[in-house]
Amino acid sequence: MSKIGVHIVMGARTGYGAFLQRMAIAGRAPALIKCVDDFGGAEEAKTLFGSKVITVGRVNNAPGGKDLQALEPYKPDGSPLDPREAAQYYYGLVVKTWTLNRKRIDVWETFNEYSAHWDWQSNFYMALMDLAEADGFKLALYACSTGNPNNVATVMQMLPALRAAKKRGHYLALHEYGNVGTNIITLKGTEPYHALRYRQLYESILIPNEADPPLLITECGQNGGSTFPGLTVFMNDIEWYDSELCRDPYVLGAALFTLGNWAGANFQSALPTLADYIASGQPAPRPHEPLAPPYVFGKPPILEKPPVTPPPSAKPRGTPRLQYNRVYFLLPNEPPTLDGNLRASRWVQALTNSGILTRYRLTLGFSVDDAAVGDLDQRHVVAINPETWPGSLADFYAQNYPGINFKPIRAASPEDLQKILVNLNGFA
Repeated sequence: MSKIGVHIVMGARTGYGAFLQRMAIAGRAPALIKCVDDFGGAEEAKTLFGSKVITVGRVNNAPGGKDLQALEPYKPDGSPLDPREAAQYYYGLVVKTWTLNRKRIDVWETFNEYSAHWDWQSNFYMALMDLAEADGFKLALYACSTGNPNNVATVMQMLPALRAAKKRGHYLALHEYGNVGTNIITLKGTEPYHALRYRQLYESILIPNEADPPLLITECGQNGGSTFPGLTVFMNDIEWYDSELCRDPYVLGAALFTLGNWAGANFQSALPTLADYIASGQPAPRPHEPLAPPYVFGKPPILEKPPVTPPPSAKPRGTPRLQYNRVYFLLPNEPPTLDGNLRASRWVQALTNSGILTRYRLTLGFSVDDAAVGDLDQRHVVAINPETWPGSLADFYAQNYPGINFKPIRAASPEDLQKILVNLNGFA
């Protein structure tokens, strides 16, 4: 059974009604219909297929012309905007539209490809789930652009919201495209870092962490969604992509971008052929092969190179000129985002304000390896909130840098850390 559906924006979608009728005659349904602002296409699908089709809606322009693709987590004066306050503001802008289209739309997507402030978004979505559930609405979280989330640290910030979404019956939305950061126009050939990226995300991180809500690919296609590539290229690519989607039971459907007026992307000329394909009932589901280890999510594979042996006359690198007692303050593992950098600055300021840096002439930084390298007899690593790093830091140092004197310090806030450090005497 196909997992292919369509994405619809405002504008012409000639042939859409016949497309739906062709599938209805065959007893098949498109897996997913995604609509932005114009929800008539979802109503047509619901009339014919009922619960057999999943409909997703997104309000792009709220009453008054407010663009809802994203919200900045800061007020005009630069102070932080509380995520719950932001969720209440956003919900107030969309709830009327959501209510009017309750029978048309099953799931509501919120922001669009908002690839920033991931931890703030996680808190925003948890607050929005509270509001939506009270009125009987379901959400599709994040709608990440192709290639996002881009690393493990980002995904870890998403986990609280995704765990809640799984428990509470909501969804994750992702986008996948060809010809983004590559000259390959199709989805096929860009896997696994654009097409099928979701598989690595789910199987390496989300499923093991019980943060795997059902997946809706609410945008996908060729040429970054800007240009219809022609019928042959389009159908060959979609048939390949569909065959892969059908291997993964957590994928509920994928919406092809787009019908309606968006650059040259309108694929309405392909609707009859696409309808025949979906009506045929292909492809048959089959399991995919297990992921080939090793795989580091978000990074292209690196070919192993043989170690380079220095010539006999080369001097050893990294050997200290003199033995000395090194103390390295390892700061919390904050992500390289605007929010993460702001928090990191506050931790650094706490260390400075405590006077400990000048009192003991310490080293500080953000690298677990920098903290430990060197052929020194006395190496001290003082780790602030070591639980922010994956796994056990104590075990990491025991295995990779034996002989380290490891000391954890746990502080609820930078202000709490400053108070602790003012009274700290020694590092034994």
